[in-house]
Parts: sequence; structure tokens; C-alpha cells
Amino acid sequence: MEKEKTDRTLILGTALWGWSVPKQECFRLLDFFYDNGFREIDTATNYPINSRPEDFRLAEDILQEWVCAHKVRDIQLIVKVGSLSNDGSPENNLTKSFLLMSHDFYDGKFGSNLKTIMIHWDNRESGEKVRETLEALQLIRERGTGIGLSGIRFPKVYAGIASELGLSFTIQLKHNLSRSAFHRYRVIPGKHRYVVYGINMGGIGLSDSYSQTSSAVLRKVDLRQLDPFRTKIEKIIKTAPDRFKLRIETVYDVNLAFAYTSPDVSGIIIGPSRLEQLSDTIRFFHLLPSGDLSGLRLALEEIAGSNVKNAI
Repeated sequence: MEKEKTDRTLILGTALWGWSVPKQECFRLLDFFYDNGFREIDTATNYPINSRPEDFRLAEDILQEWVCAHKVRDIQLIVKVGSLSNDGSPENNLTKSFLLMSHDFYDGKFGSNLKTIMIHWDNRESGEKVRETLEALQLIRERGTGIGLSGIRFPKVYAGIASELGLSFTIQLKHNLSRSAFHRYRVIPGKHRYVVYGINMGGIGLSDSYSQTSSAVLRKVDLRQLDPFRTKIEKIIKTAPDRFKLRIETVYDVNLAFAYTSPDVSGIIIGPSRLEQLSDTIRFFHLLPSGDLSGLRLALEEIAGSNVKNAI
């Protein structure tokens, strides 16, 4: 077993809650996730991402209902703030006053369960405006809440100001066999915690048949993105028991293993739609340390190619 990998954890994502995941299934997912010892949950003001204005903040409301019903005080909630709609637009409010108000709101809503406030989707190039945002995050950190970044278009604009203010972040970034954003955030100096998402590659699989409620269909994912990797992924799945002492069954398993064996990854966001998916993910996550991770890592890097491998 590679002991350095044991600090990885799973983080329950909520982007589809209230959309393809009904509220009662969300509660079942939360119960199972919590009962299996996991505590980190990721949400955002614009979840679910279904473009229905009436569902803005719905995912966090479902979570709040569960927290209150069970009187839970020890989850570690990551909340991404700034988005003003759930229609996928980049419209944000990242002013100091709005971010501090958002922190007050979520502190009141979740109390001790609130772990991290992240800013969500920033396409600005103005250092002056980014400074105001980072000064707000500095104040939030001084209040005792962790701070983070997600979806930053120009990380270099953040680099010097963050260094000057002495800020360290939890950084969320997309990371799978076809795409990795690690290299974009390396420009921000400091010791950061890296949390990855997108390990399901938009919900695509080896089957060419998808239901109308699948994540891939709902999110209009380009199903062809798997084509360059299909043969190699199929080979990994077929030979894994002998080569790596692991039973790997799906594209999702392959990408979860890729994230788990990637340097610096601390948390892996998962977005199960059904309890069975969550159970399978947790089972596989616990099996990973027993396999030949060094050999598996080399094989996965070969599939990912230089663009992704060099980005890590």
C-alpha cells in the first residue's frame, strides 16, 4: 500500500440535486455518505445547474433540511458563491460587500458545518477588482472559515495579490484523463489544497446508449470525447485484475483511479445520482490502496497523454 495516498477523501457533489436527483434520493445519498464516515460536501448558490430560476439555491436548501432533521454539526461544507443565476452564464458579484454578506448568510444557515467559502467563476482581468475580492476572502479567513477558488479564468491575475496577502486556498479544478487544469493554478504561489471534479467526464461510458435522464444527456456532453481513449480504457478494465490487483469495471472507476493516484490531489468530488452509484464508488475508493498504484498510475498516464500528464 502507498501510504501517501491515504489522505485522499471523497467529497459529495450536489450540482444535479433537485434536477435529475429527487430530494428523497438526495437524503438517501447523504445518509449513506455520512454513515460511511465521509463528511465533506460541495455545493454552490447556482445548484442545480438546470437553468430554472425557481431552483436557484435548491441544492443547498435540500442539504439544510437534512442537516436540521438530523441535527448534524460535523459536516465540512464547501460553498461556492458569486453566481447570480443557474443558467450557466458568467454573471457574478464578487465585490467585498457581497462576499462578506454571503459569508454571513451561510454562517447563519449552516453554522459549524460551514468549512470553506469559494468564489465561483471569475472571468475578470482587472487586478484592482480581484484585489477587492481577495481582501474579502482574507477577512473571511480571519473569521475562521477556509477560503477557495473555482473556475478562475486568469489565475495569473490572482498570483501576485494572493502572495502579497499571504493567502492559501482550497482550489477546485477539473481533472480527468482528457483534461486537467492543474497547470493553470500552479502560477499562484503558496501551499494550496487541491480538490478535483469532472472525474465522470460528463457522465459518459463505454456504452453508446444513454437514458434521457443521464447526466451526459442532461448536460449536453459531447459523447465523442471518449473515442480517443476507448480502446486503451477497455484494455485497462480487462487486464486490471492481473496487472494491478484491482477489479476496475467502468470509465468512472478509471478516472477515479487517475485522480486518486495524481500528486497533490486531496479531495475528489463525486456526483452520484443513485444510492447504488455511491455505494459502488465508496467500495472502489476503499479498494484502491490495495492495488499496484505505481503500475496503475503509469498505465493511466499513458492513456492521458502528454497534455494532461505534464499539467500535473
